[in-house]
Amino acid sequence: MAPPKPSATDIRSRKAAKRSSRDAKAASPSQQRAGPIPRPYTPPSKPYCPSFPVVFKFFMIVRCIAAVYSNISDCDEVFNYWEDSHYLQYGYGLQTWEYSPEYAIRSWAYAGLHALAGAVFGMFADNKRSSFLVVIDIKRIYRQITILAQMQVFYLIRMTLGILSAYCEARFYRAVVDEVNPHVGRYVLVALLFSAGMFNASTAYLPSTFAMFMTFLAFTHVLRTPSNHSRARTYGAVLHFALGALLGWPFSAALGIPFAIEELLVHGPEGVVRQDGGVETVKASGWRVRRAIRLVEAAVVCFVVVLGPIVVIDWWFYRRVVVVPANIVAYNVFGGSERGPDIYGTEPWWFYAMNGLLNFNVLFVLAVASGACLFITSIIDRDRLGSSTPPGTSSHVSTSPFLVMSLKLSPLYLWLIIFTLQPHKEERFLFVAYPVICLNAGIALFLIKGWTNRLGALLGVHPQLRQQLLSLLVAAVLLTSTVVSISRVIALGRHYRAPLGLFTALWIEPLKGRFANLTNGLKMEEEMVNFCVGKEWYRFPSSYFLPKGVRLRFVESEFKGLLPGEFVEDFTVIGGEEGVMPKRVDPSTCTYLVDSDFPHRYVDAAYAPPPREPRYALDADTWERLACRPFLDAENSNRWSRAFWVPGARGKVWGEYCLLGRKAKEGMAKGQIENVGGETVNETVGRQEEIGEEKVKAATVEVDGEEVVEKKETPRVVVEDV
Repeated sequence: MAPPKPSATDIRSRKAAKRSSRDAKAASPSQQRAGPIPRPYTPPSKPYCPSFPVVFKFFMIVRCIAAVYSNISDCDEVFNYWEDSHYLQYGYGLQTWEYSPEYAIRSWAYAGLHALAGAVFGMFADNKRSSFLVVIDIKRIYRQITILAQMQVFYLIRMTLGILSAYCEARFYRAVVDEVNPHVGRYVLVALLFSAGMFNASTAYLPSTFAMFMTFLAFTHVLRTPSNHSRARTYGAVLHFALGALLGWPFSAALGIPFAIEELLVHGPEGVVRQDGGVETVKASGWRVRRAIRLVEAAVVCFVVVLGPIVVIDWWFYRRVVVVPANIVAYNVFGGSERGPDIYGTEPWWFYAMNGLLNFNVLFVLAVASGACLFITSIIDRDRLGSSTPPGTSSHVSTSPFLVMSLKLSPLYLWLIIFTLQPHKEERFLFVAYPVICLNAGIALFLIKGWTNRLGALLGVHPQLRQQLLSLLVAAVLLTSTVVSISRVIALGRHYRAPLGLFTALWIEPLKGRFANLTNGLKMEEEMVNFCVGKEWYRFPSSYFLPKGVRLRFVESEFKGLLPGEFVEDFTVIGGEEGVMPKRVDPSTCTYLVDSDFPHRYVDAAYAPPPREPRYALDADTWERLACRPFLDAENSNRWSRAFWVPGARGKVWGEYCLLGRKAKEGMAKGQIENVGGETVNETVGRQEEIGEEKVKAATVEVDGEEVVEKKETPRVVVEDV
C-alpha cells in the first residue's frame, strides 16, 4: 500500500526544519552555544583600548597644560640647564661649577639640543629676523612680540618636552597593550595620564626627565618576547638605554640590568614546525652564548654611536677630551665625603617612599606590592598569566611565565634599593622609575582582580554580578588615585606657583610697559639694570624671564654656599673660558628686587629676621611694591593642607612673594630711577608710550585668574585654623 501523501502543512514544516538546520550550521560556534534566551553572561574577550593616535592626542593636551602651569621644583633645572641654553642662545647667562673644565660633569650636547630648539622658536620673535612683520601700522603688535620673545621661547621649549613625553608615553602604553595585557594597558594609561608625578616630571628640563623618556621607549622593546632570530628587540632596548644614560643621566642604565638577565635566561617560544602542523620549541645548543655575543655587540655599537658625537661636542666647548658620563659617575660614586653629592644634604631612608606616595598615592603602594601579588597569584591563580607555552606548541623545556613576569617587575625594586641606600636623595632621581611604577601598579591591579574573581567564583557569585563588582573595584581604585593626584597638582599650583607666576606677570599690564620701555634704547654694555634676589635665589625661573637689558644679581643672605657665576658676555665659551665668580652686590645698586615675606613667622617679638635677610617688602621708604602673589608659608601650615588641595581646608598660613622697585630719590625727575652706575633709566609707569599702554592706576590686577592687589601697606597676617 502506497504511503499517504504529505499534506501542505507537513511540507511547510519540513522546509522550515531544513532552513533551521542550515542556519544552525552557518552560525558561529558562540551562536550555536548561545542557548535559549536569555543568554548566559559572557564577558568581552578583549576590552576596548584606544589607538596610538587617539592616546597621543590626549597625552599631548595634558602635557601642554603641564608645560604652562607646572612649577620648577629644582634650582638645578634653572642654573644647570635653562641658564646654559639661554647663554648659547642669547650670549649671556649664569654658570655653575659643574660646567667648569676642571670638573666637566655637565654635557654641552644636552644643553645645546634645547638651545637649538629655542633658537628655532626665537626666530619667530626676534626683532632682527622678524623685521618683515613691521608694515603699515602694526608697530605696537611687533614690539609686543619682541618683548615676549624670551618668555615665549621658555614655554615653547617646555611644550616641546611635553609633546616628546606624550609620544613616548603613548608608545609605552601600546606596548603594554600588545605585549602584556589589554587590561593592564588601560590601567597604565590612566596612571600615566592623571598622576601628579608625570604631570610634574614630563616637562622638566632635566637629564633625568630625558632618561625617563628613553626608559619609556626602551620598554617598548623590553616587554617583547625574547627572540633568537631577530636583533630588533636587543638593539632597540640597548639603544634607548644608551641614549638615556649617555646623553641624559648615566645611572638610568641600571634599569637595563634585568633586561640583560632576561636576554641570557629566557629562551622564548620560538621553535620548529612539526609534520602534524604543531610547533615544537627546541633550544639549540649554545643559544645563550649567541645571545651574549649579540648583547655585547649591541652595547658596543650603541655606545660608540651615541657617545661619539657627545664627546666631540664637549671637546669643542671644553677644548679637551672629556667623557662627561664617566665624570658624573666618578664624582658621585668616588668623589669622597668632601666632594661627593652628600655635601648638598642627606635624606632619611623613607624619602622615596614618601615621594612616591605624594606623586602616585595608591598606585605607588600597588607598584611596590606587585612582587608579592605575583607570588600570591602563582599559588592561588596560576592560570592568570597563561601557559608557559603558546597554544598548539609543545616544549621540552619551557620558561615559566612567572619568571618572565618577575623580570619585568624587578627594575622598580632594583632602582629603589640602589637609591634608597644613597644618603643624598632628590625627587628627580625617581623620575626614571616613573614608567615602571605605572607598569607595576597596572600589573598588580590586574593580578588582584584575578584573586577577587576566583574568590567570587568560590562563593558562588553569579558571573555577571562578579564582573560588575570587579569593574567597580578597579574603577574605584583608579578614580581615587586620579582625584588625589589632581588634588596634589592643584595644591602645588596654588601654593607654590608664585615665583613663576610673578615673573610671567612682568609682561602683563601694568608692568609690561615699564619693562618694555626700560630697555628700549639701552646700550647693554653701558647701562645694565640690576634685578636682585637674596634668600629667594633658588626660586629664580631663569634669564628667559628677564628683558635683554636686565641682569640677575645676588644680594647678601644667610646662604653661604657657592652661587652661580656669570658667563663672560661677548666672549665665546669655546676655549674653556670659565664664568666669573659672583660678587654679591649691595641692595642699594638694585633697580628691582624679588623677595618673600612671611609675617606669621614674626608674630613673636622675640623672633626677628636674620640680619642679612631684612624684610625688604616693609621698607616703604626705599621699595615700591610693583606686584605681589600669595605664597604658602609651608613652615607654619598644616602638613596635609599644604600637600593636597581640598576646598575649604583650613590650617594654611600665607605669605607674599613680591616684586619690588626702587623708589626715585628726592630731587630726581618724576618717572626716573637711579641705575647701577649713577645713571638714570626711564620708568614709564603712569605714562603712555607707543606700545599703547593706558595710564597705570592703583588697581587690582588679574593674573592667571587670581587678583593681585598692588598695595603698599604692611601685609596682613593670615592664619587659618587647623
